[in-house]
Formats: sequence, C-alpha cells, structure tokens
Amino acid sequence: MPARLVTIPISHYCEKARWALDRAGIAYREERHVQIVHRVASRRAGGGGTVPVLVAPEGVFAQSADILAYADRHTAPGARLYPEEPGLRAEVVALERDFDADLGPEGRRWMYFHILPRRDLGRAYNCTGVPAWERRAFPLMLGAMSGYVRHLFAIGPETGVQRAPPSGRHSTRSPPAWRTGAATCAATPSPPPTSPSPPWPRPRSCRRSTASHCPSPTSCHPLWPPACAPSAPTRPGPSRAGCSARSATRPRRP
Repeated sequence: MPARLVTIPISHYCEKARWALDRAGIAYREERHVQIVHRVASRRAGGGGTVPVLVAPEGVFAQSADILAYADRHTAPGARLYPEEPGLRAEVVALERDFDADLGPEGRRWMYFHILPRRDLGRAYNCTGVPAWERRAFPLMLGAMSGYVRHLFAIGPETGVQRAPPSGRHSTRSPPAWRTGAATCAATPSPPPTSPSPPWPRPRSCRRSTASHCPSPTSCHPLWPPACAPSAPTRPGPSRAGCSARSATRPRRP
C-alpha cells in the first residue's frame, strides 16, 4: 500500500512534503482537507492536529521536517537533500529550522491576510482536491473558518505591511548553504533575482557590454567589460579602482 499524506491544498509546509516525496520517488496517496476539518483528519491519522501528516509503513511522521528526513532515507546517497558532511548538514538543518519557525509562519500570515477577503480565490485554491462535501460546505464554513484562522495566526490590519526578517539573521548565511536542497524547499517562494545595480554611474564604455565580454564568470560584472572587473575575485561587484579615471570622478548615485 502506498503511503498516505494528509494535507490542506494551500499550505507551503504541505507543498514542501509533496515536493520531497515526489523527488524521492515515493508513492503516496494524498488526502486534502479544508481548514478546521484538517485538524480532525490529522488526529485520526496519528498526528497532532496540524498537517502535513505522512502515514507510512515505517510509522507516522507529523512534521514537514520529519517527512523530508524520511524521504532522504529513501534517496540515493548522491541525490540526498541533506549533505553527508556533518558541518554542512548541521548548517542546513539549522537553516531549515529557521525557515520553519520564522519565515514560514510569516509567509503564511501574509498569504492568509490577502486570501481571506477573497471568496473567489478561497474557493479556487483552498478547495482543490478536497472531498465533495467539504467543497459544498466551504461557503457556509467560510465565516467561522476566517475567524478561526485570524485568531490562530494573529492576523490583523498590520499583517500585510512588509517588514524585514527577525533580527536579520537570515541575511548573514553563506550563499552555498542557502541553495542546499533541504533548506531551499523549506522557504516560501520568492521573486526571481535581478542583476545587482552598480554603486556608481557606469562609464560610457561599460553601458553596452554583455556577459560575453567576460573571460570567466567571476572575472567581471555580467553587465561590465573586463576593464571594470573587480580587483578581488571573491567580491561579486566591480571595483571602483578598476574602471576609468573619468568614471571615478562622477558623483555617486544617491
């Protein structure tokens, strides 16, 4: 029998579990439920009232991090999410815990802040794949469900205001660890990165250059020619001293 995964459709923690199981090639049957009903389904499956809950032959896994660890044990050593080296593994696990404890809940609050007033979005996304009776009862349950979600996650008028991550600790992590599998799939989706802006006006000779001018990916900025390459290969941006004297005399962009 395949494993059974109890979820709600719009949870990014549930998507994290789905992604890990799909990546590991583990067969499972998903059971989706709307909010409030999912607490009953979670406890009946052996969880603690939250989802995702994975019911597998080896036991019940009631947290997304536990499901990732379970999927990792069923993955070939060269394709696992968690690094084999103990130091890197500890850093990835710490990142995943930070994402689950800080970024994940804040992303969930922001999402509910925008979707709760929109009944059309709620029915389109929140009822995808749930049992027919839950889909029919959803309009009647929406009022009580909205109040329950707002109270549970402390959602108020100020929730939609953008703010920095708590204590700024996420910004101090090293880039390789941010891109490691288990830590990456624990985070909420983010906009695609954009090219960094040069810290001062570009000289005329640099304005029409492309990455094809660079002999190597680390030798110069992707939008600047080799003349504007950074003096130290460890810095991602161009060095002011490497550009022409005429560009250095121009005022810094505010």
